[in-house]
Amino acid sequence: MDMDLLTDIFEVSSGLIEELSTQEQKLQRSTVREFIEARVNKGGTVIPNEFKPGLDWINVSKTLTFGKDLKGKIIVLDFFTYCCINCMHILPQLKSLERKFTVEDGLVVVGVHSPKFSNEHSTDNVRAAVERYEITHPVVNDHGEDLWTALGICCWPTIVIIGTNGELLLYLMGESHEKLLHLFVNEAISVFGERGSISRHPIPEIGVHNQYREPDSLYFPGKVCAVQTETGCLLAIADTGHHRILVVNARGDVQHVVGGNGSGFEDGSFQEAKFHAPQGLVFTDPSTLYVADTENHALRKVDLAAGNVETVAGNGGQG
Repeated sequence: MDMDLLTDIFEVSSGLIEELSTQEQKLQRSTVREFIEARVNKGGTVIPNEFKPGLDWINVSKTLTFGKDLKGKIIVLDFFTYCCINCMHILPQLKSLERKFTVEDGLVVVGVHSPKFSNEHSTDNVRAAVERYEITHPVVNDHGEDLWTALGICCWPTIVIIGTNGELLLYLMGESHEKLLHLFVNEAISVFGERGSISRHPIPEIGVHNQYREPDSLYFPGKVCAVQTETGCLLAIADTGHHRILVVNARGDVQHVVGGNGSGFEDGSFQEAKFHAPQGLVFTDPSTLYVADTENHALRKVDLAAGNVETVAGNGGQG
């Protein structure tokens, strides 16, 4: 892609971010709207090419194209790699965006997996990560980083927002742009909707295939710890992918199942409590287990004697 065109989109994106950083919130909507309209009226930079043929796609049954499947949509490209913690941090932002705007509303999020290390080229590894982190939108394994190179991407994560006819509208680098991401997509859907260019068509067979999930087995287990009791040994297992803690005896018999009814952030009884990707565990005594509830950014206390869970630190948000 022409370097002058890339320089233009980088400069205008940085300019918008800087302008909004010093602007009153009540003025930001009109600023973003004017920015989008100016980009479109200018005949802004257009996506240079399609996805490379032959790439592996996840959560969708066929190769998506900008010219057909994604035409008429506001597209959010998420350039990520599954070993990048910053990339994982923006996944909740994307999920929140997808809850607010559906494909039929005109939004499509596409994860573009752009590997850094050799093991990250494997589609099986990418698919496992997609399942582990509960990514439900289409993901393409751009193992040769062709689109990364074509769009001048230089860091993980990078979000690229594209208009209904392939217009490159905005680049967001890093993980600290949640408010702008929501505001920008909202205004983009409004602007392009008023121009009659939003299409309500569905994307072919978006569906998550949980290859590794079995309800009666462990699913991406994380940590384990042990404690000696009067009657033997207890093991606590972080069944991370099932968002629960299993407490078993030395024979492997399950004594307690704590949480597991989907991800969430709730205290209460073992049946009521919810975790989100629990990991680190430590017993302080045979009845007290502390859990690092990673995606909730919280420390949880499990009282095996009382049969309940309480939060001792954290409020569900990243500190």
